[in-house]
Amino acid sequence: MKNILVLYYSQTGQLKQIVDSIAKPWVNDSNFSVDFVNYKPQKDYPFPWTSDAFFDVFPECREGIVYPMTPIEIDESKHYDLVIFAYQVWYLSPSIPAWSILNDEKLSQFLEGKKVITVLGVRNMWVQAHQRVSSRLKKLKANHIGNIVLSDPANNLVSVITVIKWLIGGNQGPSGIWPRSGVPVNRIQAAEHYGEIIKATLNDNCTDELQNNLVKANAVDLNFVLKTIEANGFRIFGVWSKMILKKGELGNPKRLFRVRAFKYYLLFMIYGLAPIASFIFWIISLLFYPLIQRHLKNIQLLK
Repeated sequence: MKNILVLYYSQTGQLKQIVDSIAKPWVNDSNFSVDFVNYKPQKDYPFPWTSDAFFDVFPECREGIVYPMTPIEIDESKHYDLVIFAYQVWYLSPSIPAWSILNDEKLSQFLEGKKVITVLGVRNMWVQAHQRVSSRLKKLKANHIGNIVLSDPANNLVSVITVIKWLIGGNQGPSGIWPRSGVPVNRIQAAEHYGEIIKATLNDNCTDELQNNLVKANAVDLNFVLKTIEANGFRIFGVWSKMILKKGELGNPKRLFRVRAFKYYLLFMIYGLAPIASFIFWIISLLFYPLIQRHLKNIQLLK
């Protein structure tokens, strides 16, 4: 019997759909036992968000500030052969619930020595968050054997609008000229194939080629232009987050002016600067294509 633990947090339900699809081959096999655990903050976040609440979590997210989580119930009598850790990206960082649970004392002790596969459902930028989570797992002495990333295929400028309509307005779409926000339904359903790859790996008791096989199956969406924009944006976010935190903690009205200033700066950066940067980085990707492809491959293969 192979025991698998799936840890997830999902406001919209999308990430739960993704892990359900990946887990389908195990759930339907009597040789596998799958436990789903929904980790949640003690004080959960609203959905749909208000605009101010949506942007107000930015500084804490960027700085990795942890908040109290509801105690998670894990069957410690079981020997888990695999842990799936599913999380979202907020502001180029692991979501506050994801980062908080990774810093939970009980889970930190539990993950030591465990084989872990991370699963992300994202808009399009995830590398900075992935690196932070991967470093945390390494510090906890977990064995990070795999990573799966499903993203929204829409153009960057379009997906900004559709994700805001979804998270703040509650309208996932499609709506008018705007496509449906989030990971496409057929992409989520196709993720069942990744579960089959993982299942075969567990049955063979060999994880050395797991991530390579997942990458061959297109399990990791990665784009050089978006990755480079993200890396630059992450540094700029650090300046803004520290500036906002000087005015108080999450929910403090004294910092609302700076939070709103960040919102308008972010929109200016996305629609004013990002298109120019995208063109420059695209040219660079053509000039240094072999080198860049090796770099991207290393990220995909967890190197």
